[in-house]
Amino acid sequence: MKKLHRASAASSCRGLFIFQMVMVMFNNTPTFWANSWNRHFEEYIQYVPFQAYYLYCLLGEYDANVLEIAGGSFHDTSALNNWGIACTGIDTCREVIEKAKKAEPTLNRKVLEMDAKQMDFRDKTFDVSFHNGFFAYFSSDEELRLLIREQVRVTKRLIVCSVHNALNDWLREKFRIFSRKDDLYNLRFYTPQRIRSLLTPFCRRVEIFPLQVPEFDRLITMTNARDFVKGIYNKYYHACDIRRCKRLMAVGYL
Repeated sequence: MKKLHRASAASSCRGLFIFQMVMVMFNNTPTFWANSWNRHFEEYIQYVPFQAYYLYCLLGEYDANVLEIAGGSFHDTSALNNWGIACTGIDTCREVIEKAKKAEPTLNRKVLEMDAKQMDFRDKTFDVSFHNGFFAYFSSDEELRLLIREQVRVTKRLIVCSVHNALNDWLREKFRIFSRKDDLYNLRFYTPQRIRSLLTPFCRRVEIFPLQVPEFDRLITMTNARDFVKGIYNKYYHACDIRRCKRLMAVGYL
C-alpha cells in the first residue's frame, strides 16, 4: 500500500468539489427512507459489517457501551452485540426498525426509534457513538453541527462519523451513474479536510482513518479473527493511499 503524504493529498483537493460550497437539496424525508429501505433492505443485510470491524480496531479495553446512530439495516449493531460489545441502535424510520427486528430477533431490545437531533439519552451515556453514511444526505452544515453537538452530548470518549470519500474518483463516478435511476445514490461526499473542519469545534482532536480499504476488506472477508485484523490495521492503516478507500472514518476524541 502506498504511503499517503499530506501535501499531495491537499494538492489533489484544490479546485475540486465546488459542489460542497453550494446548497444542494438532498432527499431526506420519511417517505424517501421508507421507500428506499423497501427496495434495499434485503441487499444491505447481506453485506459484510465492515463498519463494525473497522470500529473494533479503534475500541479500547473499556469501551463497553456503544451507540449506532441512523443504523438502517443495523447489521453493524448486530455484529457488535454478537461479539459481546453492548451496542444500541437508533433510527427515525419505523419501517426499517421493524424490518431489522424481524430479520434479527436479537435486536428487539437493542434498536429504538429516535431522532438523532434530540436523543432520549442522558449525557455521556455511551463510551463510543458512530454512524456510517449518515451525513451524506444533509446539505446544511448547520444541521450537521446540531447532529454533532447531540452526538457529543451522549458520548464519553469517541465520536465516529464515517462519510463517503470525495477523493475516490471511481466511487464518485459510480454513484453518479447509479443516481440516474435511484436517488439513494445522490449524496454528499466529503474530503478529509471538510469532515475534520466540522468536527474540530466539538472535539479535543480529530483523526481521519481509512474505511473500506480494498486490502483490509479482503482480509476481513477471509478471516473472522477480529483481534488479528485489529493488529494488522493499527500497524498499517497510516500507510494506506486514502484515495482508494470508499469511506473516511472521522474520529473525534472528547
